[in-house]
Amino acid sequence: MNPLKLRTFLGLGLMALYFLQSHGEVRSNDKRMNYLMRKAEVGVESLNLRHGPGTQYKVLEILPGGKSLHYLAEPRRGWVRVTTEEGTTGWTFLKFLKPEHSRRIFPEKETFQVPGSGTDQIPSEFPSQFAIVNVTALNLRSGPGSRYEVLGTLKGGSKISLLGPQKNRWVKISNSEDLEGWAAGKYLSLYHPEPETQPIHELQIPGHRTSLEAGILAYMEDLYRSGRLHRQDSLSMVAQDLSNGKLLVSIRPRRRVKSASLIKLPILHAYMLAIEEGGKEHSEQNQQHLSKMIRFSSNESTNWILKRLGGPAQVQKILNQSGMYHELKIVEYIPEDGKTYRNKVSAADLNQILVRTWFHKSLGEKTPVKQNRQASKRMLYLMSLPGYKWIQDRIKDGTCFARRKSVRIWDKTGFVKGVNGDAGIIEFDTPKGRRAYTIVMIMERENYRSIPGDANRWSAKVAMVLRRISEMGYAFVSSHYNRLNQCGLGLLLQYASRTNGENSSAVPL
Repeated sequence: MNPLKLRTFLGLGLMALYFLQSHGEVRSNDKRMNYLMRKAEVGVESLNLRHGPGTQYKVLEILPGGKSLHYLAEPRRGWVRVTTEEGTTGWTFLKFLKPEHSRRIFPEKETFQVPGSGTDQIPSEFPSQFAIVNVTALNLRSGPGSRYEVLGTLKGGSKISLLGPQKNRWVKISNSEDLEGWAAGKYLSLYHPEPETQPIHELQIPGHRTSLEAGILAYMEDLYRSGRLHRQDSLSMVAQDLSNGKLLVSIRPRRRVKSASLIKLPILHAYMLAIEEGGKEHSEQNQQHLSKMIRFSSNESTNWILKRLGGPAQVQKILNQSGMYHELKIVEYIPEDGKTYRNKVSAADLNQILVRTWFHKSLGEKTPVKQNRQASKRMLYLMSLPGYKWIQDRIKDGTCFARRKSVRIWDKTGFVKGVNGDAGIIEFDTPKGRRAYTIVMIMERENYRSIPGDANRWSAKVAMVLRRISEMGYAFVSSHYNRLNQCGLGLLLQYASRTNGENSSAVPL
């Protein structure tokens, strides 16, 4: 990127989080410090800076009392990501820091209260002219009270303008479509927009489809360079916006990788195709095994379904005839110990079936609409069922949006030594209605025998990486559809901006 364009981006505030020098160190006195970062100092005599958000992670450095640093205001179980003035990044416990007081850009928990009850005018010193809807849906009425006619419904996260007059704790507002009316003030939160900050989804980075793709690749490279992830651990990923069809991320999409339990999604698909072709009959017993296969990832039930379909070779044939798969390879039943390494799949193949299932086209274009819809709904239903409580997915569980009830997920996970992945669909509320996107992430170490010790330790570390990537995806799509959101935004801004500030080229995909 030439210097003129870089200066332009800086002027627009695209260098989020902090300005990065070519070698990646932080200039703590730079005035372009990202608005999500906050300054603090160590509030105890000494404080451990750890590799991850918990005492189980190794200590990177011991910080002395009074040391200045910056932290990202996205706590995880009380832990926050911090960066020292020397450029070291890690995690520490928030309660041991002394933050400098600064205003919140996104005061999500600041409930809007209409000032004054004896006047019909909002004072001129009112702190903001904007607010957001902090419930799933909010009625817009013709007058200041629930007895007035409903003019429309505002979606959760909608940004609205405050028009000034208020009465009986109701506020007169207008939305993005210039529809004016009244809403209950207790369901609004103050919103302080940053006019100089360009939305992250609008950031264009040469060599990359989106700033999300660039940010993920930069994040992975940082993990490799810092030794937090082995370079043999390779990411294959596809993410696609289901509202407009745009491909958001495509990283090694056609690479054939070990499938682990992700293969159970194509097996489910093969079952639906076989039922439609008339060669097999659906039964309650079959349904129970399908549920166990997807919901609880039962290997026994998976093998039972494989046998009913004629074995691995026949399942491969059924799926080949569908024309929807390119890298899929099903050659073995799942061994009793679960260590299946010969079945293979690609992120692109899994994304294809997710997209087709979402749009009720899982059986193909030539199949009647009714049968397509029925089969697709069965698949989505099974993918939506909760599994064992002690098994967490890598898309929503353990993320900063995990507790948001309006966020729905349909997915299938997979893990075996050397492979950890998740393929699913996320849907959530936006001011423009419900929006959904696919996300398929597979981390593979081809030489799984090089993983020392217990495979579960490797899996846990990789799962944490995948969840951070999922958070970045959530932040990107939220930004695109004007959903006010902090979750994952800081991390995405940090790494997308780092890529934008360097003369880096896209990695081979």
